[in-house]
Amino acid sequence: MVALALCVAGCSGSAEDEAKKAEAASAEIDAAGYEIAIRCQASFDAVARLYDVLSGQSSGSDREEMAATATQRAAAAEAYRGIARSVGAHNGHSPEQIDTAIKGAATAVDAEFQKRPFEDFATWAGQEADRCPPPSA
Repeated sequence: MVALALCVAGCSGSAEDEAKKAEAASAEIDAAGYEIAIRCQASFDAVARLYDVLSGQSSGSDREEMAATATQRAAAAEAYRGIARSVGAHNGHSPEQIDTAIKGAATAVDAEFQKRPFEDFATWAGQEADRCPPPSA
């Protein structure tokens, strides 16, 4: 009987602890999701711009394919911006803070463009975008 009482007492405290841990984990996941959305929107924007440039230098079906890919990547970037705004607001970030984070990520990508040869940057940007989960997730 005493063991049962100790278990109940211990379990009730433990349930509160578990709820607090779950809440902290949820906040951590939200923070990580926000950071991923910020990073991915910038990566997909860069890839969209690359495909747009490449489509302008191509002709025929290659041009159409590159333009379609640019459009798809731009749509993914926009979806990630929406996720960043939604999760950021949920996490208590103001619209101005979210816009600043979005601009900061774009600035970081632009800095990579400045320090890398074009082909290296294109590979890097593509790899960064490939690390992103689907924007609907």
